Amino acid sequence: MRLLSLMLAALALAACSTPDTVAISAPASPSACTVDADCTIKNVGNCCGEYRQCVNVAHLPDPAGVKAACEREGRSSMCGSPDIAGCQCIDGRCAAGASSDALRLNQ
Repeated sequence: MRLLSLMLAALALAACSTPDTVAISAPASPSACTVDADCTIKNVGNCCGEYRQCVNVAHLPDPAGVKAACEREGRSSMCGSPDIAGCQCIDGRCAAGASSDALRLNQ
């Protein structure tokens, strides 16, 4: 009887456990991609403020954190960012697909 009780308890515990889940993680590199749809334009920030780049859609940039780090370290950078019209995946990295040579200045 004791063995039966232990087996039932083990089954009850097994029924309560959850299966392992597969974690969906961000790419190892902010610009990693396999197809053009993996890429988008996001404000990644720089020491001046806004800086737009082509990055993976899953990448979560922290422009405020970048600016705060720059302030802590006494660094500065050029204001503005490239005028990017679109992104594409080139050799496994997100890159500006169509852009002008103009620099979009922060207002």
